[in-house]
Amino acid sequence: MAFFRFDDSYIELVSNIGDQGPIAKRLESLGEGVHLVAMKVDNLEATLNELREKGIRLVGDPGPGNPVKGQVFIHPSVTGGVLTQLVER
Repeated sequence: MAFFRFDDSYIELVSNIGDQGPIAKRLESLGEGVHLVAMKVDNLEATLNELREKGIRLVGDPGPGNPVKGQVFIHPSVTGGVLTQLVER
């Protein structure tokens, strides 16, 4: 694992340590490439509402009116194969 920080943004490079786990499975099925991009949003609830209205497929979405527990992702089928994490900080 390696981190490269650029002001309030950073890039994290991750490699698998064996043939088990989610990274190894992704490499086996899809080959090398970008696995995940995390994006900081100012208001996660507002962002989720906008994405829901547009019909964007989400992973980990608790649904309208429910508190977000943990994290929410935009499904890779919508983003060219890249898992996109939405975070509010």
